Amino acid sequence: MLIKKDTIKSIQNKIKNTINYLIHSIGTLKYAGHQEETIEDTKRQLMFWILITINIFGIPAIIIAAMESLSLKQGLVSISYFLFFSPIILITIYWKKTPYQVVALVIIIFNYIIGVANLVIWGFSGAGIPILLTFMIFTTLFFGLKEGIIAVFVSLISIMVVAYLYLQNILFLSIPLSKILTNPISWITAMAVLTLLGTIIVLSYGIIQKKLMLNVRYSEKQAKTLSKMNTRLKLDIKKRRQAETELIKSEEKFRILYEQSNDAIFLHDLKGEIRDVNNRTLEMLGYQKEEIVSKYIFSLIPKSELPTVQIAFQETKEKGNMRIETKFIRKDGTEIFVDVISKIVDKKRGIVQGIARDITDRKQYQQRLQEAMNATIETMSKIVDTRDPYTAGHQYRVSQLAIRIARELHLKPIQIEGIKIASLIHDIGKIGIPSEILTKPGKLSDIEFKLIKGHSQIGYDILKNIDFPYPIAQIVLQAP
Repeated sequence: MLIKKDTIKSIQNKIKNTINYLIHSIGTLKYAGHQEETIEDTKRQLMFWILITINIFGIPAIIIAAMESLSLKQGLVSISYFLFFSPIILITIYWKKTPYQVVALVIIIFNYIIGVANLVIWGFSGAGIPILLTFMIFTTLFFGLKEGIIAVFVSLISIMVVAYLYLQNILFLSIPLSKILTNPISWITAMAVLTLLGTIIVLSYGIIQKKLMLNVRYSEKQAKTLSKMNTRLKLDIKKRRQAETELIKSEEKFRILYEQSNDAIFLHDLKGEIRDVNNRTLEMLGYQKEEIVSKYIFSLIPKSELPTVQIAFQETKEKGNMRIETKFIRKDGTEIFVDVISKIVDKKRGIVQGIARDITDRKQYQQRLQEAMNATIETMSKIVDTRDPYTAGHQYRVSQLAIRIARELHLKPIQIEGIKIASLIHDIGKIGIPSEILTKPGKLSDIEFKLIKGHSQIGYDILKNIDFPYPIAQIVLQAP
């Protein structure tokens, strides 16, 4: 048989409402004044009404008894009645200031004394047994199950003592019931009834109260736990809202930076498909946004640069980031130099962020500098050739040979460029050698030969303060 979801929810709501009712009604009672009262406070309220009831019935009885005693000229007896009842009156007046245990003890002891006194005067025919049952109930209510069981034994012992006194004719009644009160079976029956009723009442009430207290404490504990969880949840919600607000602000800041950046910023997936671009990208490449989105990044790369870019793209997949200088093709077909930094920003979706800076002007400037430097190097080489016609063209031939060797050794382009420049001017130190020695047709003397060999040092001294991107001066110093 299937149960509908609405029925299950209805049952859950009823259970939840019942638990809440127990928590608020028993665990912490809330009144119109919004004061929370514990179980002990509730018991004190009950004590107050018990005291009121005792006073309502007790004060008239004490007054009547005192008047009868006075009529019999028993003034001390009359005073003793009032002294006996005075603790009840006092704790009723000062019940809020009196400790809980004191009020409970006074009520319990008063009940016990009245019950025993009634047994002594009337035997089991009076109200002694019901009053002792009340004594047991109050003890269990105010102190607990163990104390209630003790009260049962105390009441049983008390009735046994009174029974013994009646059976021994120490106590007696002047009414027909006196014969019954001197019968042991009658007293045994009364004690059995007292014990049975007292045990049933005390155990039943005590067990119910104990279980109820356990349930209440458990409910209170659960309520505190739920309250803490609720507080934490509120804090979490507050923090989450703050985080969401900060995130929105952060996204707005990022969007502003993204759109107003001087660099081209574009997002693409791991296949190279462009997902989004900023305004600077559109300005740099000359496209409209709808034209460039969904294009592949490789379509913007010249064929000559594709192999290098594909290697760098693979590096991004493996390492998560890369940097490369390459070229982009504009919409009009012109090529621009760019410095590109790529980084994976969303691993789950495989989104890569690329930042490209137009370095065309810088590259052109570097190219012009390179051309100027090459022209200067060639001029310096020609000056040396002019100074020493005997070795004219020697530096150029050394340069060509050195470049071929470097390529065979698979040196980097920047290293090959350095070797080329160094070899073209490796004899620049001959500028410091007298032309008479350089052009001497005969054999050189030892001194002249030492001067010739010193041209490497002279060349080093000439070049050492020039900031080449390669160690030219060191190469010239080491050249023979």
